[in-house]
Amino acid sequence: MFFLPNKKYIEHKVTAHTFMRIGLILILMLFICSCSSIKVHANNSSAVHPYAGTKLAVKSFFDSFVSYDYYGQPSLMAIDVPLCFFADTLLLPYDLIIYLDF
Repeated sequence: MFFLPNKKYIEHKVTAHTFMRIGLILILMLFICSCSSIKVHANNSSAVHPYAGTKLAVKSFFDSFVSYDYYGQPSLMAIDVPLCFFADTLLLPYDLIIYLDF
């Protein structure tokens, strides 16, 4: 005799709770990969230039292939590059004001 589960277990309804779980997982992934743009702007605001965070993210991505400190993290570094590009684009007016000494 075969076991057949109830129909209510087979059907999966996508609810707001499911979207909240997916959103929470994505937010936690973003915190794990730590945006390089925020690192640059928080550490030294005098050395800020346009797209400095993206430059640091690309450098960290390439360093992750040769350094044992970053072992297993190239995928997280690859996620960080487009996110930093987006964050640096949002912070571009601030960076230009600081960089051009207005």
